[in-house]
Amino acid sequence: MANNWTESELVLALDLYLREPRCSRQNPQLAELAARLDRSLGSVYARLQNFKSVDPNYSGAGLSAGKSVCEPIWTAYSHRLRDNENVDSILQKLNEQEQATWLNILRSLVTSSWKAGQVFTLDDAYEFESTLASQFPNNKNVQAKIRQTLQQLRDAGEIEFADGKGSYKLTSFLEDNIYPDEEVLDPALLEGSVCKVFVNAYERSRTARDACIQHHTCRCSVCDLSFDEKYGDIGKGYIHVHHLRPLSSIGNEYIIDPKNDLVPVCPNCHAMLHRKNPPLTIDELRAMLI
Repeated sequence: MANNWTESELVLALDLYLREPRCSRQNPQLAELAARLDRSLGSVYARLQNFKSVDPNYSGAGLSAGKSVCEPIWTAYSHRLRDNENVDSILQKLNEQEQATWLNILRSLVTSSWKAGQVFTLDDAYEFESTLASQFPNNKNVQAKIRQTLQQLRDAGEIEFADGKGSYKLTSFLEDNIYPDEEVLDPALLEGSVCKVFVNAYERSRTARDACIQHHTCRCSVCDLSFDEKYGDIGKGYIHVHHLRPLSSIGNEYIIDPKNDLVPVCPNCHAMLHRKNPPLTIDELRAMLI
């Protein structure tokens, strides 16, 4: 069986399986889900049989051909759905995570290709189409998504139009210390020592960062994104670290408490925290999630 189902589609199939573990081909809910996913009745029914193969409470064999696809979905979501978490709430979070992932990947591609002030065109950005298509194989209109995400980068002040629509340039937004917590230089748990890098920044402690992650894990404190769960091994250990106490207000060295002064955040939420000066609090930004 082809495994080109999206995570959201698999969650919907799992939700139906948990509600209707003996779902037959004649069950109207099966037909409703097939219509919603724009998939054949047989393919959706087969997915339900896949989930039987990973259900520890099912005594039969199920259909094991899609076990490798369904097992991580079962592990991640079966307990949440059984605890009556609304499936639409889960789908909304998945959509938010995908939007954030698009933004982070395109931001990385753009900032690694051009420096602040350099002009690039929409056609230049379309050169990333194959890379993005490999990351999002179920998206059939990658160029439209590129345009949408470039608009988000414009809204965030990270790029701007150059010479009219159709060409862009990076602003100094990222260079001007958008992520001031991410410079990791000092090997001790002492922080301070103002230095000049575009704007005043503080030396950062890798030991403090590691201690923060060890205590809080690599899950975003705002949106709950885990790069490990989303991307597998390539995302393991990847996260930004945000200082709850703005270091620009600290002129002397101080002993940092990694458990209480630092929190892990994804790059997207990190950018949003620093949209205000002083930065938003974690609770303030969490309350803004739509």
